[in-house]
Amino acid sequence: MAKIPVFSERTAKILVKVAKDYRGTVPTNNQRPKEFPLPSKTCRNDNAEPVPPYGCMRVIDAEEDPDTGRYVIVIDKPNGTGGPFLFNGAREVEKFGQAFSGVVKAAYSTGTPEVGQIWGPKSTWEIEAAGDPAVLVYGSLADQELIIGSQEISTAGVVLGKMSVPISFGETATAEVWSSESPPTNTGETAEVTFDWFPGDPILAGKQVAWVKSGSINRLMWAEC
Repeated sequence: MAKIPVFSERTAKILVKVAKDYRGTVPTNNQRPKEFPLPSKTCRNDNAEPVPPYGCMRVIDAEEDPDTGRYVIVIDKPNGTGGPFLFNGAREVEKFGQAFSGVVKAAYSTGTPEVGQIWGPKSTWEIEAAGDPAVLVYGSLADQELIIGSQEISTAGVVLGKMSVPISFGETATAEVWSSESPPTNTGETAEVTFDWFPGDPILAGKQVAWVKSGSINRLMWAEC
């Protein structure tokens, strides 16, 4: 007769925790995973509106939940003032839920997504091409959903501006520097920016742009369509 394994209380608790935390399968070579677990964080929605599936959430605080004693990330609706941002999963969240980062699904509203573009939210749960520079587009899906890399772009160190003159892919040109306050204002300063990261049509003078310092150059990371 087969023996029934017996575990200590400590080992049993560890096994239960692992079983709860791990809900996917590790694929072998050339085997497609049935499900891959994403890292998540417990969040609390402080907005009166529920967060829709795959909605973009603005992080506003982190605190200990008095009911559970666990630390939660407090989120709200994006409002055009920047991030950081996390993303909801497949279920609508009224109060408590899970927030995801990394390569995730994201709901979008308007625009035609292309691989390599930098999108972000404005003042809705969905992201769009003209929003705050926040995520890197990897691909598009049906039903207004994108595959994005939410940790590829950080709003820290991003400079806002407008092109002083037109610029084409592969060129360096002058741009006005605008403040990061809300609403942004022209600082009167200029910078030389380089358009070499995401291929696209020429960017016209007066169009909004955002760039980051990359080595010795200011590399454009986003441009108004």
